[in-house]
Amino acid sequence: MRRISTATKVVDKFGVGKHGFTNGNALTGVPATDLEDAFYDHLQEEICGIIEASGGVVDGSTRTQLLNALNVLFATKSQAFGIGQTWQVVTRTLGTTYYNSTSKPIFVMGTFYNTVAGSTFAATLAISGVVADSQSAVVSGGIGTTAFCLKGVVPPGGSYVYTGTQANFSSSSEAR
Repeated sequence: MRRISTATKVVDKFGVGKHGFTNGNALTGVPATDLEDAFYDHLQEEICGIIEASGGVVDGSTRTQLLNALNVLFATKSQAFGIGQTWQVVTRTLGTTYYNSTSKPIFVMGTFYNTVAGSTFAATLAISGVVADSQSAVVSGGIGTTAFCLKGVVPPGGSYVYTGTQANFSSSSEAR
């Protein structure tokens, strides 16, 4: 965007370097701000850019295009990952396929463990048929628990499934 820069601008009207316009005053000899094509070209293209970014086509027969464009763009932003979503604890079972039935991507996270000393356990998270995360671990000697977490983003309409060998679910949650 460009600010007005003609010789008759009101210098620093809105703060340092923020020039503005005046209607002028014929009685006091203050001229009205001269108009310049560069200012209006910038203004026009800034507004048209917003309309076109929203998927609209500039149309001189309507005066609501900017408002409509802003509504579209803000509605799109509200569809972004994490906006309007909350973490939810969910119950999941190994080998069962689950689906993202929302209109937004969801973040899924599953924690797995094993307590048998010396044993190896493994788990995989596949999203829409593609391995997104996979881990394995060996439970160290003695008594204790070894755990790891698998995570990934499932697109709208996508599916996910956890599979594992000697892995126990500790918890599963989703940001949806």
